Amino acid sequence: QAFCTTAPFGGVGQSGFGAYHGKSGFDEFSHMRSIMYRTTALPLMMIPKFMQPVNNVFPEFVRPFLVKNYITGFVPEWAKKMATAGAVAAVAITGTTVFKSIQA
Repeated sequence: QAFCTTAPFGGVGQSGFGAYHGKSGFDEFSHMRSIMYRTTALPLMMIPKFMQPVNNVFPEFVRPFLVKNYITGFVPEWAKKMATAGAVAAVAITGTTVFKSIQA
């Protein structure tokens, strides 16, 4: 500050010593960086065609909700819609990628 007394060097006193206190000190010793959070499960559209299942075989625990239930005679329409909505929600949740910018 010997040449320009109005230069914004900050701190306490003429030397600027003590600029590490308070918010300006926190900003000085930290830096912004981006961090990407994503799931480890790949959506079906990202799997190459040669790795996708060839037929429409559903797992056994899903089958009672998608085909005719021989015990009760039918599966209610609302149960089919709930199963479809659940499958769509599961694909949407696993396929999302979230970007967050935090200060570390």
